[in-house]
Amino acid sequence: MKKRVVYYSSESDDVFAAEGVEAKKIDGSYRYHRTNPFWLTFSFFLHRIIAPPLAFLYTKIKFSERFVGKRALRAHRRDGYMIFMNHTLLGMDALTPNLAAFPKKTFIIVHPDNVSLPVIGALTPFLGALPLPSDMKSTRNFTEEVGRVLKSGGVVAVYPEARTWPYYTKIRDFPSTSFTFAVKFDSPVYALTRTFSRGLFGRAKSTVYVDGPFYPDKDLHPRDAKEKLCEEVKAAMRERAKLSSYVVVEYKCRMRNAKCKIEDEEGR
Repeated sequence: MKKRVVYYSSESDDVFAAEGVEAKKIDGSYRYHRTNPFWLTFSFFLHRIIAPPLAFLYTKIKFSERFVGKRALRAHRRDGYMIFMNHTLLGMDALTPNLAAFPKKTFIIVHPDNVSLPVIGALTPFLGALPLPSDMKSTRNFTEEVGRVLKSGGVVAVYPEARTWPYYTKIRDFPSTSFTFAVKFDSPVYALTRTFSRGLFGRAKSTVYVDGPFYPDKDLHPRDAKEKLCEEVKAAMRERAKLSSYVVVEYKCRMRNAKCKIEDEEGR
C-alpha cells in the first residue's frame, strides 16, 4: 500500500470531507425515539441480525481486525455504558463499537451528514445513528434519548475527535464536553483505540484495544468531573496509539504554530 501525504492546518480540519452533501438540520421535528412496531422490527433485524455477521466478515477480510482487552466490557454486560474511540476509518468506525459490545445494542453519535446521504442516510437511524442536534428543542430530545439508551442497558459510542483522519496513528486533542453525558447520567466509560500494523501484501491490519471502565468522580463538580474523565480516557488512548507500527497516510502540518502542536507533544 503506497503511503499518502496529507497536509493540515489544524487538528480539527476535515481533511477528507465529503463533497456535495448538504447536511440536514436536526431540529425539534426529528424523532430520536421511535415506538412504531414496524420501524422497531425492521431496525431489530437490520441492526441485530443482518448487520453483525456482515460487519464481522468485512472487518476480518479487509483489516484482519482483532480486539485486545474486550473482556473488560463484561463488567457492565447488564448495564449501559459509553464508548469513546479514535476516528480513523470511514465506514469501519461505525462497525467496530457494535462488534465490541455485541449482543448489546449500540447507538453512535454522528454528524448530521451521516443521515443526509442518499439511501444510506435513510438507513443509518435503523442502525443506531444519533445525529447531533441543531436547536434547543432537538437538543432536549437528543439528551433524553441518550439517557434512555444508557438507563435501558444500551451503549452510546462517541468519536470525540469529531473528524475522520483515515489511518492516523496518534490521538488528536478533544474537549471535555464530549463527556457531558457520561457525567450527567453517571455512566461507565470505555476507551477503544484502533492501531495499525502491516499485514499481508502491505495491507493495513487493525487492532483495537479496550481500556476501562472509567467512572465519573461524584465528589467533583460536573465541570471538573468531565475534565478528569476526559484526561483519563485521553491518556489511555495515547498510550495505546504508541503501539501503531504502520503508516499508511502521513499527516504533515502546513505551518509550525499552536494549532499544529500535536506534532510536537510527546506521546501522541
